[in-house]
Order: sequence, then structure tokens, then C-alpha cells
Amino acid sequence: MVKRSRLSRSSGKPRSSRLDKVPAEVKAELNSTSVGVIAGISGQPMSGLWMLHFRDGSFAHLESGYGTRVLAQAFGATEGSGDLQSKIAGKKIAYTVDEFGIFTSFTPYGEFIQNLKGMGYYDFWKKLKGRC
Repeated sequence: MVKRSRLSRSSGKPRSSRLDKVPAEVKAELNSTSVGVIAGISGQPMSGLWMLHFRDGSFAHLESGYGTRVLAQAFGATEGSGDLQSKIAGKKIAYTVDEFGIFTSFTPYGEFIQNLKGMGYYDFWKKLKGRC
């Protein structure tokens, strides 16, 4: 049996895949995105940086003011109430860090996947990361 290739009927050339149409800047951003399940957070008030710990043993530094507030808001924690640890533990996120390991952005994983599907990049993400 002869394997049929995916050729364009008009030109006889291989059809381009939707994956080929992902813009370079999107490819770069998705390539630098990690996924992790939050194990907890540690730090001292007024220290400037806290550590966000993931179940796989990795971690990211988190700016203690704005960074912790945004994390708290995303998962329904009340600022200053002490419930941040319990609200974020076990939550899966897609996140990026800069060259110094500082947490730069995150999205709850379910929302991240829905955004990728809506923009048409989900298949590229699956191929890139080999998961989902």
C-alpha cells in the first residue's frame, strides 16, 4: 500500500500545516511557558521576594507586593487574611519566569488552555509540550 502524502491539488506541493502558521513571537512565548501545580508559597513580610513552590520541586521567585496580590486575586484569597497558602495549593498554572527566575506572568491552566483554543494555538501547544 502506498502512503498518500498531503499535497495541494492546485500546486502539487505539500500543504502547509496550521502549525506552520503560528507567528514566531507566539512560538517563542509558548516555548518559554511552563506548567506547574502549586505546592505552596514561602517568604517573609517586607522581604521583597517570596518563593512559589511547585509539586515537581521547582520554584519561582515572586515579588512580594504586587505578585502576591495578583496571585491571591486569581484564586479568591483575601489580602491580609492569611488564606493565600490554602487557596493556591494544588492549583495548576501556566507561568513564565525571566532570566533571573522571577515570576513574570501566570494564568490558571484551564483558562490558559481555553485561550489557546480560542486563538487557534492549542494544537501547536500540544505538539510543543507533548501534553494536554
